[in-house]
This record gives sequence, structure tokens and C-alpha cells, in this order.
Amino acid sequence: MASSSSSLQDTNTNYTITQEEFNLFHTIDRSLFSRMVFSLGREPEESVRVMGFWLWLEKYGEESNLVHKMLGLPDVLVDALCDEAVISLACIQNDKFPFEPDSTLDIPLIQHVSKTPVSLRFVHHNRLEILPGVAKMCNDICRRAFLDILQTLHTRRAISRAPAAVSIPAVQGEGGGRGRVFEGAPPVTNFFVPSFGFLGLGGECSTAAIRSGMSSLELKSGKEEQEGEVVPADQRTIFLTFSKGYPISEDEVRDYFGRRYGNFIESIHMQEAHPPEQPLYARLVVKTESSIDLVLEARTKAKFSINGKHVWARKYVRKTPIRSSPRPPPHRHLRHLV
Repeated sequence: MASSSSSLQDTNTNYTITQEEFNLFHTIDRSLFSRMVFSLGREPEESVRVMGFWLWLEKYGEESNLVHKMLGLPDVLVDALCDEAVISLACIQNDKFPFEPDSTLDIPLIQHVSKTPVSLRFVHHNRLEILPGVAKMCNDICRRAFLDILQTLHTRRAISRAPAAVSIPAVQGEGGGRGRVFEGAPPVTNFFVPSFGFLGLGGECSTAAIRSGMSSLELKSGKEEQEGEVVPADQRTIFLTFSKGYPISEDEVRDYFGRRYGNFIESIHMQEAHPPEQPLYARLVVKTESSIDLVLEARTKAKFSINGKHVWARKYVRKTPIRSSPRPPPHRHLRHLV
């Protein structure tokens, strides 16, 4: 079975894992990495570090299928998540917090997808524990699992610099096919992949040392109280509108969004309607405000299809009741006394 985050080591036997078996075990990781460097055009070295961060977060966070979950997201969200990971990596590689003290910049998409209240402040504060863990993931897993993908990428980037026809091998995890012929550079035979260390840290940290350091971290789900004030429900609400003639039940709404985004719903409030009338709108209250950006994909409005029925979603804005101006006092007719 294809898997993610594990290094596939058998300490009880002398069995040697072949490269093919290693790649097969990390098919999910390879698929996401291929998507990052080929489809999204992200830089390879940075992407290796980003993958190391995902694998670390998958291992120590609340979402044990983080990489697999990300594969089901649209490109725009995967790209945004990678951007947040790059910002996080900047925090763990700097002794000084790299942003202004009053900066509102954070990583809401990572918080939601990983089901973990990790923040930039948290990452920076615990950088000495996180950094060797990410470096170990890069060196033990990414460096080996992505070698052929990096070789293929290097070759494709060089195809415009030579006239000879070259067969570019298909990469498992990128797509099907036996390879394609391009006008370009000769095949890469000795592509060098450096050790992906951070600040001089290679893959020398033992798993025991990392676990010891990680024991002090609090990567817990949203069940525990987080710092700061509680966000009012109105600010954590998505307003859904339905098409007349295509009734949708509360169970359909809950099932659809639950399967798509996980356990992020706090409550659903359907419009009251008496048969044969149908609800035409609903308020979807989510557990964290950042979930709204994930659902709407950073747009003002998003369209969904629930069992073939169209649903529009936008951020809920409570209407302020219009106060009627006070009525003037009745005009009194004064009698002039003679």
C-alpha cells in the first residue's frame, strides 16, 4: 500500500529496501512533490524542504494523512499551503522572529488542513526542536524518494540548451506513460542531490533525540483553548443559498462539507420552512475563522454542487437592523387665552 511519512525501515532484519520499493512506499509523497515542481512550477530545493515540513507536521500533528489530504485540494490551495510552509521555514531558520511584532501574518490554511493550532509564533518559539526534525525528513526520505523526479526536472530544464533528441523518463507519481521524446539535453546520469540540512544541521539527529525534544511541544487539536479571545460565531459563519425547486437537507450539507473538509463544522442553521416550502438558505458555523478562507478558496463567493444541486457560499455578514427615526411629538394646537 502506498504510504506517507514513514521511512520504511526494518530494524529486526537485514533486508535491504530497494529503490523501487522505497518509491512505491512513498507514492503519495512523490505525487505531491511532482505536482509542486511540475504543475505548480515551484523551485525544487525549496519544495524538498516544504515536503520535509509536511512530513514532520504529519508525524507530530493531528492529521496523520496530511499529504494524502493535500492531494485532493485544488492547485490554488496547494500553492497557498506551500507559500505558508515557506513562511514557516523562514521562522525556524532565523534566531529572530522575521516579521514585525504586530504583524497579523499567520498560517491559517496549515492550521485548518493539519487540524493543528500551529502558528508562526509557535514554529519560531520551538524552532530548535522542529528544525532537526524537518532536516531529518528531508535527508532520510525526501532526498531518496525524490531523486529521479529531480533528475527528470533537471533534464527538462536543460532541453532548450541542446539540439539532440532525448527521451525523458516517466516519473512514478507524476503520471502515466513510458517516457516522451523531447528536443533537448542528453540524459542526466549523475545528477547530484545535496544533503538538505538547515543551518548546518544534516540528517545526523536521531529519532530518539527528536522525540525527546518534541515531547515538550503541544501540537493539539482545537479542543484545547488557544490564546486570544474567542471569535464570535457570526465571524465564523458561511452563508449558503440554495436554488428554488432543488431542496437540500441539513444532512446533505453536513455530509458534503464534512467529507470535503473534515471535522470543521460547529453547527448548521437551516432556514425554517414548512412543507411544501423548502429552505432557501442556511448558516454554516465553523470551528475556526480560517476555515472560511479554505472553503471559499480566498474568494468572496464559491459555488458547489451537492448531489447535483447548486449551492452558493459566501462569508456571512449580519445585517444591522435599521433604526427608524423617532417620530416627532404630535403638534399641539395652543389655544390663546384672551
